[in-house]
Amino acid sequence: PTALTVPADKFEAQFGLPWVDALASGKVFNALDGCAHLEIDADAMASAWGKASDAKKLVKFGGGFYCGLVEVEGKPPVYIFNGFFM
Repeated sequence: PTALTVPADKFEAQFGLPWVDALASGKVFNALDGCAHLEIDADAMASAWGKASDAKKLVKFGGGFYCGLVEVEGKPPVYIFNGFFM
């Protein structure tokens, strides 16, 4: 995720956390790495991504580039980029 060009202002406006702090927290993942971290499969990620969308916990940075605060029971919330793309 450190190589991503993320509009820091949009990230902070959506999540209330500076982008650099989110990166430093170790809780930022792409969809595949997020599945491994959360110990879930693609279907569970799709479900969690849908819940994040319904809860307005997604931000769109540009054409097809999204970040969501994904929550899975029993795990700390994490920031997932393009969780729909599995």
